[in-house]
Amino acid sequence: GDIVAYFRQWLKARRLRIRRWLRRRIARPLHRIRRFRRWLKIQCLGIRQWLQSLTARGFHRLYGALIGYGYRPAKLFWILVAVWLGSTVLFTIGGHSRGFGPTDPQIFASAAYDPCNPEKNPRANWTRCQTFPRAYPAFYPPLYALDVLLPVGKLGQEDHWAPLAPGKALTAKNRLLAWATQFAVWFDIAFGWIAGLLLVATLSGLAKRSDE
Repeated sequence: GDIVAYFRQWLKARRLRIRRWLRRRIARPLHRIRRFRRWLKIQCLGIRQWLQSLTARGFHRLYGALIGYGYRPAKLFWILVAVWLGSTVLFTIGGHSRGFGPTDPQIFASAAYDPCNPEKNPRANWTRCQTFPRAYPAFYPPLYALDVLLPVGKLGQEDHWAPLAPGKALTAKNRLLAWATQFAVWFDIAFGWIAGLLLVATLSGLAKRSDE
């Protein structure tokens, strides 16, 4: 009986030692992980605050540059006109250089339109195709530029025409022009939304000032 009791006490002591040893081995890494998580959280919070501050400063400067902090809305209008005119010129050049095509995939798949496809006929140009259905709108660069710039409302151009992929360009010059046209479309879309938001902010500020 004494041997069994002694063995039980010895086993209990060994268990306590093993538990303490395991706690020390496990507690240290866990403590380091907690410290790292706290440090990472602080760093992420700092980065987020820095990005928010940077974004706020950027929009503040943009608001001043484009619309004079709400006191010169006509400035934004003339900037929009300049962007529209520049986009119209670029899209006109892109249309003459086989840089635009229809957005309907059935037209590309149909053999009836092969004479209009520059990939099948190097002298062809989608924007000058005469075999489109009557309901399909013709490519008109000024209207297309305006359709891309407008954040709301559709004029029927952007839904039916789009810049062709630069990889489909036949020459290096046309490939460069295709990239420029694509970036111009992206810029017009982003600028149109920014201008619209700034205009809404300006109009809301003018309404508040008139109420006061």
